[in-house]
Amino acid sequence: MTIHVGPLKLPLSNDPDDRLEDICLRLYQSQLRRCDHPWVLLEAPTSSGKTLAYLIRAIETKRKEPRFGTVIIVYPTNALTWDQARALHSLITGKMGKRANLTVEPDQNIQWRTEDQNADVDLYVLNGETLAALSQESKSSEGKAIIEQLRKNQAKTRIILTNPDVLYYIFLYKFSKNEDLIDTLFDRNPPNLLILDEFHLYHGYTLATITYMLAYIKEKFNQIIFSSATPIGVESIIREKYQRILAEPSTEGDIVRHPMELELEGARGILGSEEIPKVKSLISLHYEKSKGTPQAVKVLAILSSVITCVRLQEALEKEYPNEVTAIHGLIPPKSRPRDRSDFKPIVIGTSAIEVGVDFDAASLIIEAHDSSSFIQRLGRGARHSSCYATAFIPALYLGRFRERIPEEGNIEPHGLNSIAEQILPHLPSYTDFPMSPQAAPILLAILLNWTMQRPAGGRRLNYGEVIRETTIQLEKDEFHIPDELKDFRELLLDMCKKSPKDDVLGMARMMSCRSSLDSIPAAFTDKNTVQFDQLSLHELPRLHFNIVTKENLEKRGITIPWKMRFQHDFIEIFGIRQKQQILKVAFKPGMFEESPSPLTGFRIVTDDNDLEDKISQLLKGQPAYVLYGKEDWRFPGFFTIRGDFLVIGGDAYLAWFIRQGGNKRN
Repeated sequence: MTIHVGPLKLPLSNDPDDRLEDICLRLYQSQLRRCDHPWVLLEAPTSSGKTLAYLIRAIETKRKEPRFGTVIIVYPTNALTWDQARALHSLITGKMGKRANLTVEPDQNIQWRTEDQNADVDLYVLNGETLAALSQESKSSEGKAIIEQLRKNQAKTRIILTNPDVLYYIFLYKFSKNEDLIDTLFDRNPPNLLILDEFHLYHGYTLATITYMLAYIKEKFNQIIFSSATPIGVESIIREKYQRILAEPSTEGDIVRHPMELELEGARGILGSEEIPKVKSLISLHYEKSKGTPQAVKVLAILSSVITCVRLQEALEKEYPNEVTAIHGLIPPKSRPRDRSDFKPIVIGTSAIEVGVDFDAASLIIEAHDSSSFIQRLGRGARHSSCYATAFIPALYLGRFRERIPEEGNIEPHGLNSIAEQILPHLPSYTDFPMSPQAAPILLAILLNWTMQRPAGGRRLNYGEVIRETTIQLEKDEFHIPDELKDFRELLLDMCKKSPKDDVLGMARMMSCRSSLDSIPAAFTDKNTVQFDQLSLHELPRLHFNIVTKENLEKRGITIPWKMRFQHDFIEIFGIRQKQQILKVAFKPGMFEESPSPLTGFRIVTDDNDLEDKISQLLKGQPAYVLYGKEDWRFPGFFTIRGDFLVIGGDAYLAWFIRQGGNKRN
C-alpha cells in the first residue's frame, strides 16, 4: 500500500514589520521574536525554520542594539552543530546584511581566526574537535584557550554553538580556570539567552543531569528556550511558569515539507545483519527510481545500529563503488562531507544524521521503533522537493497502522503523525524523574564529583575522604543547592551518612551527562586505522572485541580523541560477528528488585565463553535494577534467564522510578 502524504504548510505573519528583506516570517517565528517571557517552550516540526527563529530572537535585525550579548545554543549532535553554524553565518551575512566571524573548519584541520575586528556577531563552535584544536593552537588548557579566544573578539553579540557534554563539563569543573571561564562567557551586556534545541531527545539519566545543571546555571540567563519537534512537558523540570509557542500546520502558507510517497515495512527488532540484504535491495530500488531526479542525494537511509550501518556500507560499496557516503560515529569528523555538494548519491547513517544536515534527497529509508523517531526521521525527507520513502516499523503494529490510513491512501502530515502517536510506542522523556527521590543518587554523584575535582587544599582524596568532605559541604550548604533542589538536601545527607555504594561512587568518578552504558567508548580498528565512537550496550553481542585501557592505547601510539579524554576503559573492536549472540544474565532471585544496587553475584549466559567474560568485566559494579519487561527499547541491559529485563547503568534509577509508580512521562 502506497501512502500519499500531502505537503506540510505553516502560516505566515500578517504584520508588515515581519518582512525582512526577502524573508516573510512565519507566524510562530514572529511570536518567538516578540516573546520576552523568561521561559519558553517552542514546539515546531523539523524543517520549519527554527534556525532563523533563533537568530531573529537573538540579534533582531531592525534594532540598533542586539537583544542579547551572549547566546548559547545547545544541539544534541556535533553534526547538527556544524550544520547550524554554517546556516547561521549564511543568514547573518546574506539575509541580514551584518558581519560575522566564524570558527572555520578546513578539510584537514580546524582553525580559529578573526576575519573582521568590527563584526556584529562572533560565532563559535565549542565541541571536542574545536576545543582540542584551540588548546593545541594556544598551547594551554581548554579553559584558558576559550577565555583567550572570547576576549580576542569584541562583537556586541557572541553566539556559541555547543553540545550538552561541553556545557556540562564547564558546569562540572572539568576545565581549569573554570570560574574565569564562566565569568568571561557571561561578561556582556545586554542580557544572555540559552536555547536547548531538540529537547525531546533527552530522557532518563541524561535529562536528570541536564535538569540539575539548569538549576545551577539558570540565573546566568535572562531567557531560556526549550525547542522540540514533538510535544513535551517541562513543568517538572523548571518549576516555573512558561510560555508555549506552537508552529501549527495550516492549509495556507509556506510549504516546509513537500509531498511524499510512503511505503511501510515490518521489522522484528532493531535491523541487524540478517536484514542487510533486504535493506540493500530497497536502496537499489530507490536508487534506480531516483536516477533521473535533480537531487544529488538519490537515497538517504537512517538506521538505528552503527554496526548495521558498517555492514550495509560494505555491501553497498561492492555494487556501487565510490557512490556511498556513510555518517556515523566510526566515520571520523574530518572524513565527513562539509557541504551538501560533497555527499555521494547514497547516504547512510544513524542518529548522527537524524537531526543533522539539511538534506535534499530524492528518496528516504528510515528505521523507527517509536512514534517520536518515526516523526523525526520521516521529517528528514521532502524538505526541498517531493520524495519516495520507506519506513521500517515494528511488525507488531504494521497491520493496525495500515488500517488507519484512508482507503484512497491520501493523508495530511499531521494526520499521519497522529496515527503514529496512537499506534506506535510512545517513548516518553520521563520529565517527572529528575525531581523524584529515585533520581537523588545521580545528583549525589554530581556533588561527589565536584569534591573529587576540587578538593580542599588540592589534595587527591580517597573515597572515604570524598564522602566525608561532601557530607560536611552538604551540612554547611557550601554546594549552594538551588531552591528547586532543596528538597533533596536531607536525602543526600542521609545517603552520605550511610555511605554511598560502589554504583554511586562509580558514577561520580566517571561523571558525564550520559549514562555509562548508554555510551560505551569504543575503538574500531580497520585497515591500520583506528576510529572512536560511543556504542550502546546492545551492540556488544554483535562484535568481536577486547577491553583495553587508555594507557594501553596510548602506549601503542593511538591518540585518544578529546571527547573521550576522561574515559579510562575502552572496548577495541576487531571484527563484526556474522550472527548476533543471544545473551542473558543470571543471578539469585530477589536481587536488584528493592532498589538499584551494584551488579555483583551474576553471570552472563551465552554460547561464547570469551564474550561472557568480557561483558561480565564491563558490567561488574554498574547500577542494576529489574523490570518485568523491556518497556522502553532505549534502556541498556539484558533479559534475565527468568524472562525479566535487567536495566544496567545510570538508567537503572529511571527503571526504579517507573516501578515505584512514576507514570507521568510526557
